Amino acid sequence: MTWTSRTLMMLSRAYSNQSIEYTGRKYVAIKSTVPVDYKSNIANHIRGFNNARHLSVITNPEFFSVGTAVQDLLHPQKVVLGDFYEGHNSLILFKDLYAGVVNVDNIEIIGSQSSVQIGKLLSNAVLAAQLTLMNIGSTLCEKVGSNFDDVRSTITANSRLNQDFINSRPGYGSMGLTKDIDYLAYLCEYVGMTNEKKFFTMISEMRRRMMDELVQTVSHMIGGSLNIAIYGFSNKVDLDDIRESPAIYICRSLLKINGIRLKIFDPLVSENTILKCFAPRERNRILVADNIEGAWDVEAMVFLVEWPMFATMLEEQRDELVITMRRPAFIFDCCDLIVDVNGFDHIQIYRLGTPI
Repeated sequence: MTWTSRTLMMLSRAYSNQSIEYTGRKYVAIKSTVPVDYKSNIANHIRGFNNARHLSVITNPEFFSVGTAVQDLLHPQKVVLGDFYEGHNSLILFKDLYAGVVNVDNIEIIGSQSSVQIGKLLSNAVLAAQLTLMNIGSTLCEKVGSNFDDVRSTITANSRLNQDFINSRPGYGSMGLTKDIDYLAYLCEYVGMTNEKKFFTMISEMRRRMMDELVQTVSHMIGGSLNIAIYGFSNKVDLDDIRESPAIYICRSLLKINGIRLKIFDPLVSENTILKCFAPRERNRILVADNIEGAWDVEAMVFLVEWPMFATMLEEQRDELVITMRRPAFIFDCCDLIVDVNGFDHIQIYRLGTPI
């Protein structure tokens, strides 16, 4: 049963009973992404329920990041409110509720609920497209012999661009970005915008291609019958959420290579959560390390999440790490953790496939 159908069933039960007495208006705030299609939105379904005139449905999408949701809630850049109905003071009420904890200048009332929903979708699309573009730029630098760090410095000099997403990564993670990009592709197809659909489809395809190219580079460089340490398994730093994490796809792809064994370490994701991502036959070639040093004694290391503790390890425990790694030794730094390559004797270092 989908989220929408579950919601409609609950609302139907609540509003179909003729004996219910209403003493005041009821409010439903929709925080998640719902279909934009006006023919099937929740408001249209509940218009026929008994005493539906007492109900106001507010759309109030979240722009929270998992792991910083409380901070984002208390200090939002913008709170957006939209109403399914017209002629009610519902939005004023919700604005007053937020005003106690949020700067009133950051609260915006938008009349059309579909405008609010598409605004939320396109916000995530901008992030996904920017991350994808940086991945393309990193690969392009490799092909023509440019330094991506220098290129990134040029980009960040432009104050109009958001510096938080001017980094190359092995694909982007998080459930929000991936599902919203897929939904925008579906929505474009639904309304007949077939060429525009290709743009959002391409973002998803480029995400997977970037991960595939990393796997191909690793397998080409190290060959088979080797041990690989995977540092970082969540979809981004500072949380244990693995939904749509690039690490899952990358690890599964590496395990398709005969002889490859993985040591995985993530400071927050549990062993049980990690192992559930793999088939029983794959788990025999996986060791989930209890600590950061537990993934040493390997021929290759792949850093997929930019945990500060990983950068600290590469800096402060460099000498011990170099001695421990088997030969030939490779480090694939996908998070720009290594600032100075000096001291990594006899270790080949790559940044998303580019030797540094």
